[in-house]
Parts: sequence; structure tokens; C-alpha cells
Amino acid sequence: MTICVLLADDQALLRATFRILIDSCSDKRSASSPGSDGGSLVGDLAAWARTARRPDGTTVLDDPLAAERIARMAVDEEVTRLLALRNRWRAQKGDLPGVEGAMWKLFATEAAQRHSSDILDILGPEGVLAPDAAGAPAGGKFEEGFRAAVVGTIYGGTSEILREIIAERHLRLRRNR
Repeated sequence: MTICVLLADDQALLRATFRILIDSCSDKRSASSPGSDGGSLVGDLAAWARTARRPDGTTVLDDPLAAERIARMAVDEEVTRLLALRNRWRAQKGDLPGVEGAMWKLFATEAAQRHSSDILDILGPEGVLAPDAAGAPAGGKFEEGFRAAVVGTIYGGTSEILREIIAERHLRLRRNR
């Protein structure tokens, strides 16, 4: 987006360019990857945690710390969904995208990394089993999600660049570099 702003003096060209960018990004995944039922990794994790038994006979979801982590992931997932809806709504109104896209991408990708780390902590050693490995929880999609989350903060603009965009354009702070 920054390149478009620097190169496009014509407002119509700028609007068309942003429209293409928004349309291409609107179908991208949110912070949590889709799950087996069209839900999310968080939904799949909660389903797994309800049934997975620990050596003492309790379920993983009986652990208050695991339950809290899953709840926090669900809240982050909802915030990500709402931020994406706001961006789509602004685009449908014909508004030029502002700093909201950077806010959404920063929140979504960093939440995905936190979620992946939490999911692997909750799953234990089985969480790193590949999709084709026997005994991989939820068919190995958690391990796939972890690998995808690692690069999410890099492609489409690094988190550091997004923070600078938010600081300069939304908070009106001076340029950091």
C-alpha cells in the first residue's frame, strides 16, 4: 500500500489499486486457520480438549489454565473476525483503506503466533506430529497451523512495519526511522 501511495498521484488510480488489494485480501484466512468443520483451530482444539484424557482420568479442558488459554484464543479469534468485517464494510462503502488494514493484519498474525504456541503447550509432544503421523491430534492440523503462523507476521508486511504505519498514521507519532 505504501508504494501505491507514493507512486499514484491520480485519486482514481489510487482507489482502483486499493480496491484490487482489498478484494484480493478479503478472502484470506483470519488469525486462526479453518478447522475440519469450517470452524477454526481453536474450535478443533476445544473439541479435542473435551475428549482427550490425561493419565489421572481428567480431560484436558478440566485444567483451568488450559481452559483459560482456549477461551483467550476464542476471544482473539472473535476480535480478528470483527476487525476483518470492519475492513470489508469500509471497502464496500467505497472508502479508501486506512490504517485499519494494518491493525487487522498485525493483530491477526500475532494472535495466530500466540495461539500456535499455546496450542502446542496444551497438546504437549503430540502437537508437533505431522499430519501423516499416527496419533497426531486432529490429523496434524495443529502442527500445520504452527508452521503457517510463523510466516504470517512476515508476508504482506512485517509486524514491525505495520507498527510503524499505525504509529505514524493513527497515533500521529513521528517516524521512527
